[in-house]
Amino acid sequence: DEQDGVSYIQIFKKHILCNPVIWMLAISYTFVYIVRFGTEDWLVKYLVEVKNNTLPVASAKLSTLALVGSAGAIMAGVISDKLCKGNRTPVNIVFLVMLVVSLFLFATNPAGSPIFEALDYVYAAMIGVFTAGPQMLIGGLCAVESSSKRVASASIGFTGIFGYVGAALSASGT
Repeated sequence: DEQDGVSYIQIFKKHILCNPVIWMLAISYTFVYIVRFGTEDWLVKYLVEVKNNTLPVASAKLSTLALVGSAGAIMAGVISDKLCKGNRTPVNIVFLVMLVVSLFLFATNPAGSPIFEALDYVYAAMIGVFTAGPQMLIGGLCAVESSSKRVASASIGFTGIFGYVGAALSASGT
């Protein structure tokens, strides 16, 4: 092993602190968390105040974000493994573009008719799917694959710190 005789601190420094890919992943993870927590923070309030949903209906719509969203993590992994042969970048790009589209569709979906109300559930689920995929890939899998096996957990922890910075920023922003 090329890392025999090299201290953990040296490996950590080389593969995490001085690794530009890890830094790019960490910064992008900040924005994934801003969207994730920002959406979770404002969705119910938006639905109640802007679209005149009852609190139980707004909460049900929010629950689809998490329930269906978890499928996004699995989908992103399967697509990147099978279709993209381990290349995570195209999957992240497609999921993030679709996240923007989902946010736009949700925000511009008018209130009133039953079909538009049903579409809120669909768009909330889409937001969940297209957030969970990059959340799993960027902060977990990509971080591990971009570092050394000896600092795999630390790379996830490093990107995770940036995710929580994003969560804090979204809370103060919303």
